[in-house]
Amino acid sequence: MVDSGNPYYISHYVNYNPFSVAHRAFLAAISVHKEPENFKEAVCDPLWKAAMQREIDALEQTGTWAVQDLPKGKKAIFCKWVYKIKYKNDGSVERNKARLVVCGNRQVQGVDYGETFAPVAKMVTVRTILAVAAHRHWELHHMDVDNAFLHGDLHEEVYINAPAPWVYGCLPREGSSFTTLSLWIETGPSMLVFQIDHFVVCLWIRTV
Repeated sequence: MVDSGNPYYISHYVNYNPFSVAHRAFLAAISVHKEPENFKEAVCDPLWKAAMQREIDALEQTGTWAVQDLPKGKKAIFCKWVYKIKYKNDGSVERNKARLVVCGNRQVQGVDYGETFAPVAKMVTVRTILAVAAHRHWELHHMDVDNAFLHGDLHEEVYINAPAPWVYGCLPREGSSFTTLSLWIETGPSMLVFQIDHFVVCLWIRTV
């Protein structure tokens, strides 16, 4: 494997020799890029700044929050940025992904959120659908929804502190808090499932 000067961390635990040439090339490709550890590192890179702006734009376009002062008796939850590099199958970079997340460990069940369970399709169900589709010669489409969890409806009042200073162009003053419906709060998955279920029922499709 080519030495990139920044060896991938699994090299400390795994022997590369059993890997195929393709796997070695993939590991070499992803070892070249480094994900920011915090906002201070990310804000110095134009690519990560653009990724953060895309996240803010998505949150605003879906009406995720409303800027306001924190009401008396309410506590604001801290939020932070999480950075992830998405790779293609050949190891090349697909895109830089920045997510604004809330610290879920600061949420109180029954106050900040209620139901958190979200059903997941079992593999036997997926395989059955694929088998039926193949037998009947149906055409299948794979769909990925951007910012999927942002399309759910939050019924509790949740307040978070304003994110990092560079987005204060849309957040008027330091110390302000705003209500938020976020993909990464505890109830995100269950809210999305409820929204999809409601949509399917409205289309008169029988759910299994």
